[in-house]
Amino acid sequence: MATMEERMTRIEVGVEHLASELDRLKADTESIRNNLACLNERVAHLPTKEFIFKGIAGLLAAMVAIATLAPKLQAIFGVAR
Repeated sequence: MATMEERMTRIEVGVEHLASELDRLKADTESIRNNLACLNERVAHLPTKEFIFKGIAGLLAAMVAIATLAPKLQAIFGVAR
């Protein structure tokens, strides 16, 4: 049977191992926190769905307007068909 001192030594070694693992987990958590903050900042600057739809609608409206006004623009600039 192990003596009290041997058991205490094993417990101390185990606690030191746990302490080092805890330090490693703290470092990993800090790294994850920093990466998440960076990701949130990047996502905040992405265009929204609304912005994209408005841009497409604006381009389509401009194309329809040009197609509708094309004959008048040709007459104004003297371009033959």
